[in-house]
Amino acid sequence: MKVEMQEGPLKTKIGEFYDGRGIQLRRDQEYMIYYGYDKSVVYVLRSTSEIIYRLKKLNKEIYYLLKPTKNRDVYPVIKYSTKKDLPFGGQFMSRYFAINKLEETPKIIEVEKPTKTNLYKFVKLEWQIGGSEERAEIHNSKQLRVAEKNIPGISEMIPPLQLHKSKFDNDKNLGSLLMKNPTYSG
Repeated sequence: MKVEMQEGPLKTKIGEFYDGRGIQLRRDQEYMIYYGYDKSVVYVLRSTSEIIYRLKKLNKEIYYLLKPTKNRDVYPVIKYSTKKDLPFGGQFMSRYFAINKLEETPKIIEVEKPTKTNLYKFVKLEWQIGGSEERAEIHNSKQLRVAEKNIPGISEMIPPLQLHKSKFDNDKNLGSLLMKNPTYSG
């Protein structure tokens, strides 16, 4: 083995090492650690030059054993829909929602698209943003009920008429809406 790096002398602890016959070494025995170019790790007892074995691997050894993977998790990108992004030319749009599986109190987020990760659970909704409000509310409520199986609580978070074209009509005068609010009406 070609040695790339060495550490030591270090001292053994109780129950940390055993020899080639499987006998545990006493504490306070000096040893060396040799790291090879091939990422192998060898422990050598300093007094006898005997190879010894560690019961638990060091973090560096575990790191060397890790192989790079092509299939790393790709985390979803949060999406904030605005009037500018909405396809009002059609009646429907696809919306994707995700929930983190590991959080104790997970937050439901809207994402651009599902990704390759086991950390999140995804659901796709065909959301009606055009047509009459009544039909859109019925359709979107059905979509939310189906999505409730995968992501519980989604129907409580998203109103059925969210992003509907009627919510963005410009004929509503902002001044008249403000005057309906008791804070501004005097």
